[in-house]
Amino acid sequence: MCKGSFVTAARVALAAATLAGLAGSATAADLARAPAPYQPPPPPSPVFSWTGCYVGANVGGGWASNSSNDVAGAVTGVAGADLGSHTASGFIGGGQIGCDYQAGVWVFGLQGMFDGSGMEGSNTDPSSLFTINSQIPWLATVTGRVGVTAAPTVLVYAKGGGTLPSEGALLQTRIRPNPDGQPVAASSGPSRETGPPSPNTTTLTSARRA
Repeated sequence: MCKGSFVTAARVALAAATLAGLAGSATAADLARAPAPYQPPPPPSPVFSWTGCYVGANVGGGWASNSSNDVAGAVTGVAGADLGSHTASGFIGGGQIGCDYQAGVWVFGLQGMFDGSGMEGSNTDPSSLFTINSQIPWLATVTGRVGVTAAPTVLVYAKGGGTLPSEGALLQTRIRPNPDGQPVAASSGPSRETGPPSPNTTTLTSARRA
């Protein structure tokens, strides 16, 4: 009876010591493991917007049709005589600045542009006595546009505006006699004898959004 009780007591003591050892090891492991640092969620991707202002440069070519009439007869002696027509063409280049505002899928914008111009042309009047020369040294435009976004970075828009100053003020016309003609009259700058041109331009544009 005493021997059996001693063996049982020894087994109980050994089991208790084993459990205590396991508990101590687990506690030490838990204390050694540092908590994971807090990682905030990544910020959302920025949403593209057309709202903002930009500056840019443009280069290309342009053309302007010009027709002339001797309204008062000062050149040919015949009032209303047709002096012919020609197209002034040449290089243009300059810069532009503008701003856009986006509201939902709609984009509204305003742009100003100023270009120097090498457009010029000439023709001889029907009598072959005079040569009519024209030149457009510069042009400026103010335009507006309304567009809709087909995709966040794709804009489909319509654009329209006007030329500053008036088209007639841009045209410089000179009427000179041909070498074998008689000097009758000469004019410089916008005049009644010359109708306003209709400038058209084709440009290659490089713009940087601010």
